Amino acid sequence: MSEPIHPLKAWRERCNYTTRKMAEILGTSPGTVCRIEQGYQVTTLDLARRIEKLSSGAVKAADLRKRVHQARVYFVQCVPNGPIKVGIVFSNMRQRMNQIQLNCPHIIKTLGTVAGTYELETQIKHDLAEWSIHGEWFEPVPEVKAYIRKVLGKPITRPAEAIWPGRKAA
Repeated sequence: MSEPIHPLKAWRERCNYTTRKMAEILGTSPGTVCRIEQGYQVTTLDLARRIEKLSSGAVKAADLRKRVHQARVYFVQCVPNGPIKVGIVFSNMRQRMNQIQLNCPHIIKTLGTVAGTYELETQIKHDLAEWSIHGEWFEPVPEVKAYIRKVLGKPITRPAEAIWPGRKAA
């Protein structure tokens, strides 16, 4: 049995639009169109409403945004004072932390999470670009920690539990 086709993809194919053409019509990127068609949320109500209007109701804004409340921008750090990663998760935070831990040679700890969207995550990464090490990883300098404190609205100096209980931090 095949997987059901996302309503936006079905509508795009009925109109014989490429992903690039659909992105131009919606005023967004082709990557965003692909992510929506793969089941990710639409991160702005304006974009969801444009899709609904252009599709003449075939695609409902409410359906596109149904998972928006689940999106979390997270901050994790390699202990004791290693690099800090900024990312976004849409479902199970614990599962995402386990994935990161499996790919990281150091124990990680969660500094905090905040409800957010791709736009917030992108803005944070842009603001911290000066301290970027590689990809989503940033230097743990005071400026980065202060910025994260501001975003979280709370201190991040508290001891955070490592993801794998029973393992001692270095």
